[in-house]
Amino acid sequence: MPSTVEKNEALTAAIDRKSKIYKDLGLSEKGRGSKGVIGVSRTSSVRKGKDCSYWQAIWSDKKGKQHTKRFSVSKLGERKAKKAALSARKEALNALENGNDPRFIQPVTRYTKLWRYMDFAKFLSMLEDSAVFFSRSDMFEDPYEGAIPEGNATLRNFVKSKSSKDVVIPQKVADKEKIMISCWHMSSYESAAMWKLYGQANEAICITTKYAKLKNQLVKGAQIGLVQYVNYKKAWSPENNIYYPYMFKRKSFEHEKEVRALIDSDTETGGVRSLIYDCQFVMIL
Repeated sequence: MPSTVEKNEALTAAIDRKSKIYKDLGLSEKGRGSKGVIGVSRTSSVRKGKDCSYWQAIWSDKKGKQHTKRFSVSKLGERKAKKAALSARKEALNALENGNDPRFIQPVTRYTKLWRYMDFAKFLSMLEDSAVFFSRSDMFEDPYEGAIPEGNATLRNFVKSKSSKDVVIPQKVADKEKIMISCWHMSSYESAAMWKLYGQANEAICITTKYAKLKNQLVKGAQIGLVQYVNYKKAWSPENNIYYPYMFKRKSFEHEKEVRALIDSDTETGGVRSLIYDCQFVMIL
């Protein structure tokens, strides 16, 4: 039976070995793990004297590719960062189970109310075609539409270092003529601000529906989710999907609470319109 000295020497050797492995892999020894929660971990990190610790959600898609989403402890606090990571993993697994892309954020409830404000001509077109029109993204006024955030240039090397595959450096703007978008306002109540933005004189019309109803009517391959409002100078947009850049907007648009449905006109047959027969009601002012 080994003596106490021998046990202590073995323990020291094991700790040293662990430290070397972590160092070789470029990982932090402190704070990893999450007390038995599968797929969620905490990493302690200090860069240039600044605490960069984070909680991280980890999941694998159906092809076995690993995905992560991190939440800063310094920004959210310990409890909120951990809770956000747990929620992110749960949402990702639910999305994968339902055949959805987990990076498209879904509302808390599928029965969330959506509003679409439009002029009279667009409303008549919708009635005539029994469909909702999808606009080409290059027709939008926002010059940042579909643009890659400036933060990607700063963070790309870091993301690439954590990936087992090469990160493709994209063009600054995706193929805007090919991406078709239908924009909706998410709210429990009517919005005077939206009327002012999208209504014209006495020809403004608004239709409402539920998130699940719209989602269920989309053509195969379309994506739908909540727009994320970010600081374009610091934000990171994933670069492995042509839709992702269109799901980020500047914080100055945050009041729009936008839900977007997107279609790639190159790959979706007949897919610039999506049937939606079940709007609840129409208001004409």
